[in-house]
Amino acid sequence: SSDLTTVTSVEPEHPGFRSPVVGVDASAWNLAPWHQPRAVPISSGAGEPAPTFIVGNTLYENDFFGTDTRGRRRAFPLPEMSVGDRIVFTASGAYTMTNARTFNRIPLPSQYAWTRAGGARAL
Repeated sequence: SSDLTTVTSVEPEHPGFRSPVVGVDASAWNLAPWHQPRAVPISSGAGEPAPTFIVGNTLYENDFFGTDTRGRRRAFPLPEMSVGDRIVFTASGAYTMTNARTFNRIPLPSQYAWTRAGGARAL
């Protein structure tokens, strides 16, 4: 299964990362560090994909999607994103639900599965 998120904030050029930083309404806190999902924009602006960091909605300083087992943060190739755009994290549901925590009272994410017809259905 996959996790569908909504962009809640965009910083086009973060001074520390020198890349765009996109905030979403989910948290990477529940993902295992060995899991490296693909980030697939469902709706987004135009433009060539650029390395973009995606951060979760907790106060945890390491709430970055794509962080590996050594704590290194990975940027995802995304086109220009805006608040309200949607991003799917592939093959993340099994890890998310088996490691689920409601950190800072954030509810568990909604999960969707891709259908053969190319759509998504809620699980």
